[in-house]
Amino acid sequence: MYIPFEQLPSNAKVWIYQSDRKLSETEQRDLADQLTVFIDEWTSHSTLLKASFAIMHDFFIILAVDNAYTMASGCSIDKSIQFLKSLGKKINVDFLNRLNILTLHKGEFLMYDYHSLKEKLKNKNIEPATKIFNNLVESKSDLDSNWLIDVEGSWLKP
Repeated sequence: MYIPFEQLPSNAKVWIYQSDRKLSETEQRDLADQLTVFIDEWTSHSTLLKASFAIMHDFFIILAVDNAYTMASGCSIDKSIQFLKSLGKKINVDFLNRLNILTLHKGEFLMYDYHSLKEKLKNKNIEPATKIFNNLVESKSDLDSNWLIDVEGSWLKP
């Protein structure tokens, strides 16, 4: 059952899917419509999940579930991944490539693949103030406090 993202508790489980390119406003509206329908019917072992989504920074789809209401099962998570794959196919976007890393520096978003970003860090070709999105955060509260982190303090630092 869909609920507004803001109404989910801070301990809600989140999954972050990053697009391999910037999503247009039209794409975001269409994705939001399709995500609302999916989430409204999303179940775990035939029980509706209390869930939501957010589309952020023109690159991210964030799914969230209130596990205190009903826990997301492996099958329900698989359903969401298959759904994200199908959405991506429709608009020629890959939401599942974890080697793509989005950075933010002085208000500008830049996409790197993991290996090229590691090389830039090794050669000190990245500004120290550069931030990256830590798409491994697991809760809504972590999304607020630990999603955008310094590249120098991240797992990428050589």
